[in-house]
Amino acid sequence: MASRDIDPSNLKGRGPSKVDVLMERAAVIMIPAGVVLIVLGWQGASQTAYEFEQLPYLISGGLLGLGLMITGGLVYLGTWVARLAAGQPAHDAGVASLQGAILNALAADGGGNGNGGKSHGAYVATPSGTMFHRPDCTIVSSRDDLRSVDPEHEAGIRPCGMCDPLAETVST
Repeated sequence: MASRDIDPSNLKGRGPSKVDVLMERAAVIMIPAGVVLIVLGWQGASQTAYEFEQLPYLISGGLLGLGLMITGGLVYLGTWVARLAAGQPAHDAGVASLQGAILNALAADGGGNGNGGKSHGAYVATPSGTMFHRPDCTIVSSRDDLRSVDPEHEAGIRPCGMCDPLAETVST
């Protein structure tokens, strides 16, 4: 491999390049500068009632500010996409903490079965109930007194019409 060829597998784990950092900083400057120009343009145009005096403020402040904001947003988006393509984390600290919080919430909920982490087997019923449900059925999800049931071995118990426990479950 020649010295000028870039192997994409070597890019993994490297920090952002100087160009990426420069473009990101430029975007971070352009967006607030655009907002400031729009506010200044509005301020200048609001000082006069004549349209011919308002037009320069509209062009210099409003349109230039809007252009700076859009350009800054696109530059920032470009640096973000370039980092993702190179396999570099693009500010993953916040994303990682959010994913951790979601996983912790699911673990505390028993995998998201809607039953507070209480596993009752494949089907559940109330102590004196004649219907069996899925553990995540909205009818029984908030109850603490559920019992596990096996509909093949219990006579006179029928499936819930709401959660339809005998239907095939689609696993995601």
